[in-house]
Amino acid sequence: MAIVKRNSLWIREQMSKFDTFIGIFVDVDGFYSYMKWIPPFTACRALTDNAKVATPSGTVGDFFHPEQIQTGWTENTDYEVLGKRLRLTSGALTVGRHYRIEELKADDDFTNVGAPQNASGQCFIATGDTPTHWEHSSVLWENEMGGYWVDMYLCSSSNATMIAAGDVCNGSDTGRKCYISQPLKVPRVAQTIAHFRQYLKSRFDKGGFLHLGQGAAYEGWAGKGGLMTDAHWNELWLWTRINRWLLRGNTNGYNASNHIPQWHLDPNDIGLKDPTLDAAWGGSLAGGGSKLWEIPVSDFCGNRWEFADGLRLNANGIYTALKTVNPFTDPTDGYGHASFVDTGLTVDGVTSGQSVASLRTENLLKKHGIPASTVPSGQGGFDGQGFWYVATDERISLRGGNCDSGARCPGALALINAPSDYAWYIGARAVLVP
Repeated sequence: MAIVKRNSLWIREQMSKFDTFIGIFVDVDGFYSYMKWIPPFTACRALTDNAKVATPSGTVGDFFHPEQIQTGWTENTDYEVLGKRLRLTSGALTVGRHYRIEELKADDDFTNVGAPQNASGQCFIATGDTPTHWEHSSVLWENEMGGYWVDMYLCSSSNATMIAAGDVCNGSDTGRKCYISQPLKVPRVAQTIAHFRQYLKSRFDKGGFLHLGQGAAYEGWAGKGGLMTDAHWNELWLWTRINRWLLRGNTNGYNASNHIPQWHLDPNDIGLKDPTLDAAWGGSLAGGGSKLWEIPVSDFCGNRWEFADGLRLNANGIYTALKTVNPFTDPTDGYGHASFVDTGLTVDGVTSGQSVASLRTENLLKKHGIPASTVPSGQGGFDGQGFWYVATDERISLRGGNCDSGARCPGALALINAPSDYAWYIGARAVLVP
């Protein structure tokens, strides 16, 4: 495996990989959201000791770039490739692969092969190859990576400014029907995950992309966008990881003596302070940092934790809806909703608050980045990726760390908060799957 040399040319080349199109989505009230296109990509996951040498951590279960595949390795034995997108309307499934039901037709039935329910938008890992019924050409997507839109910035209220957070959504007043994504705004925080579920989903009830000629009355995206899922978030982390990108952001504003938003490895890599917070907290405005803080999207590493949907713990049992967008009927629904699969697995062998040393290899967990082992904070082969969990009651997913998490911010995953929790250091962003 080639040694990575992070010189200035390499940095410019790598940055260009993440410099993708940003579309403007106009909502029903005419407010704009900046959403970044995440292109389809492929990533390899090491399955054996042979292939683990290509991973950044040197461990089985970690991911690497396809260009690092070596002669003599066998696909699906030494490694698997994620992202070979296939559109299917009939045939057999492959056990262990991720599927999304784009369009469910008539009485086609996939519940015997891993789907927790038969519904358009439902995602699942195949546990068998022959669905009970697939005679009406229901559309499934197999093995997707990328191919969706993500908020470029942490969401904010439509009337937020650089010095005020604006109004909380109520679903009825003009400008308060949904949250938007814009730079240099005070991000919307101090709301529960149910609140963000409701008012990010509602953005897509009516509205569309200006570059596609869609206006505020367009209804073609309804139900396809909502709160970012844990699996989509983790996929963005993998996109940076296989390209050996070291994430930057406001990881140390809280701990720095001057409380200026800054990256923990460079006190001169700073951002704009959020003036609505206590001066000692060190949070920054959405999009308030350098271009390096915008890879893959702004504030992905540090500043505020982000609520992520589709992954829950209950009494340490792991429940997943994978990449299912809006896995709920009522925004307050939890792990017991029909969209979620009870994996039958628990979090084991790790210490909360440490950094990831290796990943779990079970098929149902490979979309989430749950660790199999951990090491002291900031160490390990996962750029310091932090992991926290609580093994009691129901716990929701938070990603990305905040301005207090330091070296543990890249790829950070916390399963410690109850569904009723909210705080100044937790925000959210939307995902939209075409």
